[in-house]
Amino acid sequence: MYSLNPTIIPYKNKLFLLIRKESNIFIWSESIMSYELHEINSSFKSIKKYQCLFQNKNIIYKNISRQELTDKKIVF
Repeated sequence: MYSLNPTIIPYKNKLFLLIRKESNIFIWSESIMSYELHEINSSFKSIKKYQCLFQNKNIIYKNISRQELTDKKIVF
């Protein structure tokens, strides 16, 4: 898995890091996408890791193949 687009999010006196994960960055259409949320300390080291859920239509996923996303909408 490749980690992309790290974003630091301060929330309620804590720091979080959101990362998009992709299985194939060379052929996007074959990639499997997921998101991780890390609670991090002031040195940016991960304290806890959470698997994010996202939704496409009425189905909730932990990860999804880009081939399944025919409507090209944001699903996070």
